[in-house]
Amino acid sequence: MGIFGGKKQKESIKLEKEEALDLRWDKYYLNKSIKIDDLGEIEFISKSLLRLKTDKKTNLIQEGIITSIKINGKEYKFLVLEITERKIDLAFKEEFEDIEFIKENTRFVESYKTSKKYTITDKEIESIRISQDFINAINLLSEVDDPNTDAESLSFIINQIPPLKNKIIEEANKASENIIEEIKDLPTAIARLGMDKIKKLSYQYFDLFVATYKNPMENFESFNQFNLTKVQTFKKFAPYIPFQPKRKVGLLLLLLETVSSIANLFIEKDSDYKKILKNSLKFYSYPLRICEKYLFGEDYLSLNERFLERKFKILLEVNDSYKLAHLLLNPMLSLKQEPLSLSNRNLKRAYLYYLVFLAVNFLVYNDKKSGFILYNRLKRFGMSVNESTDFLNEIVFYINKILTALKIKPYLKTPSPVNYTISCKKIFPESGDFVDLIETFKKLGSGKFKRLALRHQDSKFAGLLLNYLINDPEIGLHDKSFIIIPSEEIQNPDSLLIENLAGFDIVYFKNIDNLSPVIYREFYKIWKNFEGIIIVDYSYYSFLDFDPTKIQIFHIIKENKIDIPLLTENQKAYDFLKEQAKNMYIELFEKTDFKNLDKIDSNLYDLESAFLMLLG
Repeated sequence: MGIFGGKKQKESIKLEKEEALDLRWDKYYLNKSIKIDDLGEIEFISKSLLRLKTDKKTNLIQEGIITSIKINGKEYKFLVLEITERKIDLAFKEEFEDIEFIKENTRFVESYKTSKKYTITDKEIESIRISQDFINAINLLSEVDDPNTDAESLSFIINQIPPLKNKIIEEANKASENIIEEIKDLPTAIARLGMDKIKKLSYQYFDLFVATYKNPMENFESFNQFNLTKVQTFKKFAPYIPFQPKRKVGLLLLLLETVSSIANLFIEKDSDYKKILKNSLKFYSYPLRICEKYLFGEDYLSLNERFLERKFKILLEVNDSYKLAHLLLNPMLSLKQEPLSLSNRNLKRAYLYYLVFLAVNFLVYNDKKSGFILYNRLKRFGMSVNESTDFLNEIVFYINKILTALKIKPYLKTPSPVNYTISCKKIFPESGDFVDLIETFKKLGSGKFKRLALRHQDSKFAGLLLNYLINDPEIGLHDKSFIIIPSEEIQNPDSLLIENLAGFDIVYFKNIDNLSPVIYREFYKIWKNFEGIIIVDYSYYSFLDFDPTKIQIFHIIKENKIDIPLLTENQKAYDFLKEQAKNMYIELFEKTDFKNLDKIDSNLYDLESAFLMLLG
């Protein structure tokens, strides 16, 4: 069963209503002690609500009365909603609009900036080379995959590949034993063998070429196994995600990663980077992207775009899929702001790449987490655990057959279901707002909710939590197809059409507060009509409901919003962030020589900054 086949019945279940006043506007927690008369200090404020913290029940005012209170020198009228020993809740009679007062008294999560160690020049990018043999092999694959190819076109490509040419002529002579005259030219050999046989020999040559290509990164382990597995998983997964792929460019980009890309320049520039980059677990990881910014000012994904612009312009559209695939694997990532092609083909190709990343990490480097996630995602294809194992075994068997013939070790291990799980209940801190977040996501997984808006104080931290939530079987989103779209990359309404999202169970819009107002109308249509789940996130510090240019987007999502645990309000959330930053450091460097721990503890930093500070 294909992942993108068949229509699901639309469900019109909405979020349960909170109190109307609570729901209408966002709450902002103030970090300074601001006393209001003799009633108490402000805990939070919104356009409609004010909560005061108290240490005893007051009899200065009573519930149900209208009273006047001064805030920032201006008098406001309130309805007293509730009085307890610890709080007084009041409702503004007219909406509170003093956003500057809120901003001045809001605690911001800090960012840590560093100076890059190296500058990557255009001349250095131009110096990155790729062998003609590699280009010939890719051209061959492209021609063989073209349903309109003919003998003349194939002859032109094969003539540039002597080993394949000689093999075809040899096979033609074997097939013509009763013919006295020896076949010496390629066109005759092709005519003798027929196109089906030529295609089979061409595929065999391509696989052998990939399996024996010289490793340009001496520290990269199982380099040929890595490339072979990318090729085979790409081919095996593609039929389940039908989008008329241009196999040449799709595979070429995958193979270029460690053959000819900006990564090759990185390892030349920095010896420590060279030591780190030893497998796909490191290469595809979020911590390495941060480390690249630390060293080179930009990460692999953004700098490699510059390389492709100069060397492989044909790959730029496919590269949009590639970047989105990295975002699926690591929702913590922030992509460089530039237009992305969000066609249905590009989005589906991104999901294909994502599955390839997981498969390579699991099959070549035995990563249990990747295997666990991959087995769950394969369920969306209609595969049972046993069927998934058989499916993966076919890939491994084929690769090991090539490796055995060439005497290349290590062979890939026979895959089996992994003894691994992801449980947010066990991973997240024991805190009420984390419990609320888990329970809310469970309602998405069960189908009770279809829409969710997440407000956060750090988009990287929100992405980190999402990566756990979307892969936790208890949540129920682990076996659904999903795509993540950075809102700032959507440049015009035509690039965001509901038909482009066809086939996905979940669409996640990152940074919806950065969506251009010209897109609001199209987004509203998607929000109302998309049959699957839509999740959006936005920054606490965008003050979305106070911004007149963004208030429309707030009104679209306001009934479905929940806060990601706020770092300024929940010490357990910040402690969890710090622990995760340390885990990322250990994952990348395999050591615990952390720097600046005291400095990280002394303030509030976002996830990426905390990791950067550990570097020193």
